Amino acid sequence: IIQASPRITINSFEFLSAGESKSNTHLDDLTWQPLYTSDDQFIVKWSSSDTPKAINFELFDENGTSIALEERQNYAPKHNIHDPVKIQVPKQYLTSPKQLTLEVTTFDSNNQPYV
Repeated sequence: IIQASPRITINSFEFLSAGESKSNTHLDDLTWQPLYTSDDQFIVKWSSSDTPKAINFELFDENGTSIALEERQNYAPKHNIHDPVKIQVPKQYLTSPKQLTLEVTTFDSNNQPYV
């Protein structure tokens, strides 16, 4: 049996920007203005018609260096696939404008990655 690669939909990002709670569904060019030290994370809301075996949410800086990774798994021991995805951004990336990229990788039942 051949199965299609698992796909997810990123529905929105939720974050604090200048101390105010924001939600953005326009994901192509997201502007985030972290002003306070508490503005250091964002939440990814996602959905899927067919839940993947696992998903990695990895944040990269403008040089392609990985700066944060959140893993969700649909198998033991974690079974955390539906837990909220909170990405903690390192403080040094909040002090001046930066171009950050979120890469999402899904995994099928054979643990094959799809970016």
